[in-house]
Amino acid sequence: MLRIFTIALTLTGSLVLGGELEEKDRLEQSFSMAGIADPLLVIDNINGSINLEGYAGSEIQLIVNKTITAETKAKIEQAKREVNLDIIDLDGGVKFFVSTPYRKPDGEWRSHSDSGYTVRYDFTVRAPIKSRIEVSTVNSGKIEIKDIHGDFKVRNVNGGLALNGLGGSGSAKTVNGAVRATFDAYPEKDTDFKTINGDIEIRFPQNLSADLKFKTFNGEVFSDFEATLLPSDPPTQSQKGKVKRYKADVFTNFRIGGGGATLTFHTLNGDILIRSK
Repeated sequence: MLRIFTIALTLTGSLVLGGELEEKDRLEQSFSMAGIADPLLVIDNINGSINLEGYAGSEIQLIVNKTITAETKAKIEQAKREVNLDIIDLDGGVKFFVSTPYRKPDGEWRSHSDSGYTVRYDFTVRAPIKSRIEVSTVNSGKIEIKDIHGDFKVRNVNGGLALNGLGGSGSAKTVNGAVRATFDAYPEKDTDFKTINGDIEIRFPQNLSADLKFKTFNGEVFSDFEATLLPSDPPTQSQKGKVKRYKADVFTNFRIGGGGATLTFHTLNGDILIRSK
């Protein structure tokens, strides 16, 4: 059965900054994952940073700092009513979801006007090293992940990604920021990295064996590995009535070693760097 807990954080202080009120809260809580080989951790944030580290334990340990900024006390009280951290019990894991009146529980956004306040959650989390993770934020924060060996899905919009000690496969995407990652073991399944404005720099073990796809508009591609050029992907065709449409992805394809999982790198404004650890 799905259980949702809305957490009331403990007040740690309030002050006035440049005519605005600011109030801070803090929560610490642990969740046992004993007996689960690869627990699922989902962090769905809006404003703020996420710092996640894997360790040789069986608990997901959460510390979250909440900051409310508003012009009036009434707006701070409104923010407390409208924006909350929901902790959702998953089958084999846990989800931390920042809920607001402006998006549904599945994450879909509704249109809204200016609320008159800002609520920021900064997460610091420790999780079992083999955890599977789905981590995202939107504004005012960087995502930093260290020593996670399960599969991953990492999303940001206005901030970079710094991922170190990865051991799984998945995807890492942002819009405005760099994507940087270091792998302890090369991905065994298809994995992709994407940004619009920023560099992509990924480090792999020396024995990397994979098929690579690159695309950048304003940038260059650099690699420490010897690679063999592969043929480009053929155009795809679709038809509507009598009109045929052809679409060709302008990816450049390479093979390193004997090939393997497909690793895709895509940026619009930035360089792509494939490094050897």
